Amino acid sequence: VAKQKWNDQWWTYVRYINVDVDDDDFSYAGYTASVRYNYTPNLWFELGYDKVDPDWDTGDFGDSLVWFRTTVNF
Repeated sequence: VAKQKWNDQWWTYVRYINVDVDDDDFSYAGYTASVRYNYTPNLWFELGYDKVDPDWDTGDFGDSLVWFRTTVNF
């Protein structure tokens, strides 16, 4: 994970996940990128992108999504 705080309101991060099991020849890769806006210390909004990249011998279960998250802390 690489996280960058640009100022008190804007943050970004990227994440890379890789899993490899040699016995069963299993492999997995995942990528995430996100930008976060802190409206207040207890309320923020986050827009991100996730990419899952499996192949499993051309089963191609790879998928991607764009997500928006609102977080409120009490």
